[in-house]
Amino acid sequence: MVYCNFLNNLQEKKKWGILRPVISFLQSEIGYFQMGSEICKKDIGETLTKLNENLTKLEEQARENRDLDVERMDRLDAGSTRSYIPDPPSSMDFPDLAVDRSRTQISGYLFYRSRGGLLSQWHRSYFFTQGGNLMQQSKREVAGQLFLDLDACTVDRIDTDDRRNAFQVTSSDSRRVVVLQGESKHQYEEWMATIGNISAGLYLHDDPQAAAVE
Repeated sequence: MVYCNFLNNLQEKKKWGILRPVISFLQSEIGYFQMGSEICKKDIGETLTKLNENLTKLEEQARENRDLDVERMDRLDAGSTRSYIPDPPSSMDFPDLAVDRSRTQISGYLFYRSRGGLLSQWHRSYFFTQGGNLMQQSKREVAGQLFLDLDACTVDRIDTDDRRNAFQVTSSDSRRVVVLQGESKHQYEEWMATIGNISAGLYLHDDPQAAAVE
């Protein structure tokens, strides 16, 4: 990323970098030959002055662009860190992401637990909410399929299989219990808050977010 930024700055310098030597050459030629009349000197002097002013503006703009590029790279670098470290340790001094607790729709990848005999397995899949339903969509599916009815369900934090960010969702009739895990603490908190809002029927309001805040 730094290398590409350096190449971009180099290409930008080529656009106006040759002007400075040309201006210096013209100025030296004027001084050497003591050209023409005073009118001619005045016209060329004004032109060179304007060229110098424009070139100075270009150089200032280039410096501003370089500063913006550095700022963008720092921002991208900080954002990309959470892609491979979803929960950075406190030593990295990353600010906590704000949790939106007024949502009534959410989507993303979660782990869900399945049981086979005495052993349990965890699978990563894409989930999204649609109305009062939790939908699951595998890579080969064109559309999602119903995973769990969230109306009047209960959602609880749990500690299971030595896994962090796990929570349990129980259907309203208590016949179905699913255990899910978020990929980060932020995702875990938002999923629990959103499922709680859906369970309370806030998605049926004209303004679900306002109802959630109330």
